Amino acid sequence: MGGGGMKNIGGSTDQFYRYKMPGLQRKVCGRGNGIKTQLVNCAMVARALHRPAGYVCKFFGCELGAQTKIDDNTSMYIVNGAHELDVLEEILARFVRMFVLCSNCDLPETDLTVDRKGTIKQVCKACGCNAMVDMTHKLCTYIANNPPDGTAAAKAKGRKKESQKERRLRKAREAEEEDAAASKSKSRKDETPEERAARKARKAARKAAAAQSHDGSGDGDDDNDEANVTGELPTVEGMTLDDAAPAGSVDPDELEWSVDTSAAAQEARMRELGSAAAILESGKTETTANGNHVEVPAPPAAPAVPALEVKQMESVPEPVSQPGPVPVAEVIKAVEDGPRKELATFVSVEADPLAVGAKALEIYSQDPAAAVSSVLAVMVTPEYPTATQDVARAVPVLQSIGAPLPTTAQLAACKFMDELADSGAAEAVPHVLKAFYDDDLVEEEAMIGWSVASKNAKARDAASPFIEWLENAEEESD
Repeated sequence: MGGGGMKNIGGSTDQFYRYKMPGLQRKVCGRGNGIKTQLVNCAMVARALHRPAGYVCKFFGCELGAQTKIDDNTSMYIVNGAHELDVLEEILARFVRMFVLCSNCDLPETDLTVDRKGTIKQVCKACGCNAMVDMTHKLCTYIANNPPDGTAAAKAKGRKKESQKERRLRKAREAEEEDAAASKSKSRKDETPEERAARKARKAARKAAAAQSHDGSGDGDDDNDEANVTGELPTVEGMTLDDAAPAGSVDPDELEWSVDTSAAAQEARMRELGSAAAILESGKTETTANGNHVEVPAPPAAPAVPALEVKQMESVPEPVSQPGPVPVAEVIKAVEDGPRKELATFVSVEADPLAVGAKALEIYSQDPAAAVSSVLAVMVTPEYPTATQDVARAVPVLQSIGAPLPTTAQLAACKFMDELADSGAAEAVPHVLKAFYDDDLVEEEAMIGWSVASKNAKARDAASPFIEWLENAEEESD
C-alpha cells in the first residue's frame, strides 16, 4: 500500500523543518485492462500542500499519460494503470517544485491565483513574490477551468452568471407587468351589467358607512371645515373624499379623482387668487407670541427694469428641409438597386423606429444579422463625429429587432466597426461600441470576441481603450 509517516515538503533534510506532509499511500486495484492505482490519502497530502486534491491527482495523470478519476465528494482519486510508489513520490516532488514552492524563497507559503485572462500566478505570503507558473504544463488548463475558490476568475464567473440570471428575471417581471396593465385597462370595459351593478352597490355601501363615521367623529366647526374640504374635490361620478373607505379597504382601480372644471369653480379659484394678491400688495398682519396683531409692511417694489432694445436681424436663415428623419438621400443615390436601397427609401419617409425595424426584417427575410448590417449602413454616416450622432437615431431601430440582439446580429453590429475604420471614421468606433453597451444591444463577450478575431488593425486600435475598460470594469468595481 505504501509507506506513511510525515515528510518534509520540498525534500528538506532538516529534522526541525516546520512544513511537513504525510507520505503518499497508493493501492493497486483490478486486473488486466481495468487495473488502476488509487491514491488513498491524496486529500490529506493536498491539504498539507494547501492545494485542491484534484490538482494533485490530475498532475499524476498528466505526467504518466494516464486517465484520472476525481471525486471530491467521496475523496476518490484514481489514476489508470499500475504505478510504483517511488515513481509516484518522484512525480509528487515535481508537483511541489512547480506549483507549491515559492520561486524566490523556496517556502510552501504560496497561493494560486487565476486572473480573467487565465494566467496562473503564485503569490507568496512569506516574501511577497508574485510569479507566474510554467503555463506550458498541461495542468494549467485544468487549473484555469477549475480555479481555486476566491480567485478573481471564480468571482468573475459567478458575477457573469448572476447578471444573466437577473437580466432574465427583469425581462420576465416587465412582461408580467405589461400583461397586468393590459388586463386592468380592459377590465372596466369588459365587465358585465351584473358586475357593474355590484360595483356601484359596494360604492354606495362604503359611502353610507363613511357618512355615519363622519357624523360622530367631531363637533361644531371642525365637522363643517372637514365637509368643506372634502366637498371641493368631486369626482367624475360625484364621489368626494367623504365617500372613501378606510385605507386598505378600497380597490385603487375603483377610485376616480378629478378637478371641478365648471365655470363657477374656475371663477371661485380666480377670486381666491385675486384676494391673495391683494393681501400681498397691501401688507398683511401676523399674530405674535403674546396675541398682538402686527402689520407687516409689503416688500418694496423692485426697481423698474429698462426694456431691452430688440434689434431685428437683417437676414434669418431658412431651416434646411430634410427628406425624412434621417438624411439618407446620398445613400439612396450611392446604393445600387436592391434590398439596401429599398430600406434607405423607406427610412427617408418613415420616422417610426418600430416600423423601420419591421421593414428591415421583412426585406431580409427575417434575417436579423443582415437587417442590422443594412440599418447601420443606411442610418449611420461613416464620418466623425457625425457617426456618433447618427447611432443615437439608429439605436431605437436596433432595439425593435432585439435587446439584446441575437448572437449573429451582435456579430454583424461589431463588424460594422471595420466598415467605419475603412471609411476613415475610426475615431467613432469606441463611441458606437459604448452606445451599443449602454443600450444593452451587444453583450460584452461579443465585443471582446470581435476585438480578438477582427483583422482590421485600425478598428482594433481604435476600440482597444474601450475593450480594456470593459475587461477591467468588474475588477475595478471590487
